[in-house]
Amino acid sequence: MTASFFDFTMSHARLAILRALTEAVQHTANDSTLFMEMERLGLPVTRDQLRTQLGWLEEQGLIRLSRPTDSLLAVTLRERGADVAVGRSFVDGIQRPSPGR
Repeated sequence: MTASFFDFTMSHARLAILRALTEAVQHTANDSTLFMEMERLGLPVTRDQLRTQLGWLEEQGLIRLSRPTDSLLAVTLRERGADVAVGRSFVDGIQRPSPGR
């Protein structure tokens, strides 16, 4: 079965989230910062879609989520997520990084 454009976009967004966290100070960012990064990369996601993807990544054991305030999600990269971000490991549903990235 062929993946839809939406599925392809979300698999790319998941990789972009993991990559952004590899570059973040202490491998941590908030959902607002990650949303701005998605816009910068030209990935058309809503805040709700971003939070859904963050929940999915947490379920896969790739990130850890915490809620420092009612309106803010803190996102921390886990070791397994770092491995996926650089292509050392693969998770179905996340686009593989291009060689040399």
